[in-house]
Amino acid sequence: FLFGVIAEWCNPFLAFYLKADLHMSAAMTQTIGATAGLAYQLRPICGLVSDSFPLLGSTRHSWWFVAAMVAVLSQSLLLVVDDVTLTTALLFAVNFFGGTWVFVISGAMIAEVARKDPKDGAESLQSIQWGWYSVGMLVGDFSAAPVYAVLCSARLCFALTIPLYCAL
Repeated sequence: FLFGVIAEWCNPFLAFYLKADLHMSAAMTQTIGATAGLAYQLRPICGLVSDSFPLLGSTRHSWWFVAAMVAVLSQSLLLVVDDVTLTTALLFAVNFFGGTWVFVISGAMIAEVARKDPKDGAESLQSIQWGWYSVGMLVGDFSAAPVYAVLCSARLCFALTIPLYCAL
């Protein structure tokens, strides 16, 4: 649920932050958004690395924690960036990559648990995961504009998503 909310809040808050706070042109905003969105295309590599190379004795749980902390750290650093530089673009890309990696590993952990009960487990657990993710996306879609209207700052909106990442 929370991942769906965060995923849907990210796009409008990103646009507001780049345009309103950093005063970027529409072309530059689109370029940074598209570049950061490439992280989603790297999902197979995330799964391959987290399954192939154990970190602290675990192949998934440790990687999940590291990916979540990378996303939280990059999101936190975005709060203090005041200029339009390569640093901003890199932080957005790292943030998207960390969030994507968390999503990949979460799906893999659910699939692993579902395999223990092949008759009912896979269908029910994955259906529940995607159902709650979809509900979170709907809530995120409908709440992004009111949240921004209340907080009146994309930086505060980003600050609001940090505890949500930590709650994952």
